Amino acid sequence: MSNCKKDKERLIDFCSHVLQERAKKVLFNENNKLDKDKLLIEQYKCYVNVMDQVGRRRDTHNNYLVAINAALIAAIAFKFDIYWGLIFPSVGVLICAYWVRLSRNFAKLTEVKFSLIQEIESRLPLSLFKAEWLALGKGKFCAHYKRLPKIEKLLPWCFIVLYFIYIVILVLDLANVISIKGISLFNKN
Repeated sequence: MSNCKKDKERLIDFCSHVLQERAKKVLFNENNKLDKDKLLIEQYKCYVNVMDQVGRRRDTHNNYLVAINAALIAAIAFKFDIYWGLIFPSVGVLICAYWVRLSRNFAKLTEVKFSLIQEIESRLPLSLFKAEWLALGKGKFCAHYKRLPKIEKLLPWCFIVLYFIYIVILVLDLANVISIKGISLFNKN
């Protein structure tokens, strides 16, 4: 790894640390005269609920994008002309690129929310989320645990590979390089 890349990573880590420290200072308003323990627990409950809602929204988006890609692949299965043979997989690749970006955004949002929940838990008697995360080996060592962002990252790329394989087959068929039993795979009208 080049020194420039290492310096850039160190700078990103430093900026991230500074922003997290600022977030901690903003997170806990020490000037509030209300029953802090009761208020902290209520805010904690609300925030955990918001994190759960983000997870459900993430699942909904993933299900929706899988359905769209499945519909596109089903449409591709019909022998359309060359125009549609290029349009459907191209649209699929664009949708998958959007999906990759959306997954990254959700993963980052979840990571930030999880770190804030852990920060709140540090002021509560139990740190359940932190204990669970440690019990799972921080997602690295537990054989039965797969982090959702890793699976989410893989799925759109699988669809992209399918679309590119289809485009390659289409191009090879158009160039008369391949055919199945002398029958063209596409309507070349």
